[in-house]
Amino acid sequence: MAAKFALVALSVALTLVAGEVLVRLLPTPQRFLSAEEIWRAQRTRSEVPAVRDGIEIGGVTFREEALPERAFASAATRLLFLGDSFTVGAGLERREDRFSDRVEAALDAERSGGVFAFNAGRGGSNPDQWSSYLLALMPVVKPHAVFAVFFLRDGTLLGTSLQLNKREIAPILARTRSRPLYGTSALLSFFWDRLAWREYTALFTEKLKRAYLGSYDERAMWRRQQRALLAMAARCRSESVPFHLVVFPLLFELDRYAFDDVEAEIRQFAERNSIPVFSLTPAFLGKQDHDLWVASNDQHPNALGHHLAAERLLPYVRESVLGAGAVR
Repeated sequence: MAAKFALVALSVALTLVAGEVLVRLLPTPQRFLSAEEIWRAQRTRSEVPAVRDGIEIGGVTFREEALPERAFASAATRLLFLGDSFTVGAGLERREDRFSDRVEAALDAERSGGVFAFNAGRGGSNPDQWSSYLLALMPVVKPHAVFAVFFLRDGTLLGTSLQLNKREIAPILARTRSRPLYGTSALLSFFWDRLAWREYTALFTEKLKRAYLGSYDERAMWRRQQRALLAMAARCRSESVPFHLVVFPLLFELDRYAFDDVEAEIRQFAERNSIPVFSLTPAFLGKQDHDLWVASNDQHPNALGHHLAAERLLPYVRESVLGAGAVR
């Protein structure tokens, strides 16, 4: 019996040693973030910073160029996209990589009169800001359709870049650093880091869900954004311009997406108020979330993420805007 116990103990010890060696030699999988990386300042993989210039309309600068004169020809179609940093393409090196530009290019190649998209996304904005933007943009862009691209953060007070969640991350980081042999054993550090990431994920998921599905007070921001969306829909309706709500998912744990109930709440709001709603989520499910981020701790979609969004959105825009009788 003692010999068997010793053999088992030796096997476990050898396995742990082998695991320690492998973890030290192999690159850390990108799927998980270490506690240190969760805490680090935001970085970008782009070698060239995204272009920041643009056009000023109504006292607001949009990272976009003025529509050319031919965009207002009788056969042309104009699309207006409202949204936040996910829409404007935060972290992208090239404007043409944005999903709005990709949709524009694909439809423009199909339509003889030309299709022109104006991307009015602005980082850190919410629908209550978009509503005021719309007032200034309608007479300038004269859109045939308006798309409000609603990222799941937009109905909350949360930030998606890890840099913006330092207060929540700090105690997780402190607990992780105090774990046995953290920073000494690569194998145990690997395990503790994953535990930290799971803890952060659970915390963020719960806070976002409660912003839509929690108590009356917790849903205050969501109610405010609903009012703004209704105001935009009413303004578009008054000018016979179709208004569409497009849902952009969190690029977070896409192999076990946890926000179907949040999207259901958004969809039900839209349907109750006769607002056409379309979700981009199916294009991302099952993908590796980190493969779609502009940086290792910044969840804004990279060029691949925008490509997936465009592929999903294109048929919807084609049918809803360019389908038979869709354009006035």
